[in-house]
Amino acid sequence: MTDELRTVWRDWSNGTVEPTARIRERIYWDAPIITEFCIQLEYNVGLHYEMEDSIWRAIARFDHNVSPNRGHDIREEGLHMDLFPKTENERKVWDFPRVPLRDSPRWCREFLEQRHRHYLLRYEKNGSLSPEQRFYD
Repeated sequence: MTDELRTVWRDWSNGTVEPTARIRERIYWDAPIITEFCIQLEYNVGLHYEMEDSIWRAIARFDHNVSPNRGHDIREEGLHMDLFPKTENERKVWDFPRVPLRDSPRWCREFLEQRHRHYLLRYEKNGSLSPEQRFYD
């Protein structure tokens, strides 16, 4: 579900050559209904390995799809956020308010923008980065 995502936000606050994090999104419409969306926060692991190119990993993702075989419909199930890496106790976050479908992509993007440091630090700790390697600690 990550094809054709476009970058809508970047975090340059850590003084690195490349951004350490970004938010990407994809929204499909069958007017006036949003039929599918994916809003995800990504982490640039390439910064830790002195790579020429960025290597992005999804760390938190909201998604919606009206097709029953391709995901879940938030109108029926409500919003949830997938977390990566998945741990024994943390795989998904479900306790979100009911948000109208038409407002959901904006709400999800703003949620990730406001709380990005929390989820990026979670990723750094669960991704086995030492405290010296962490940008968000």
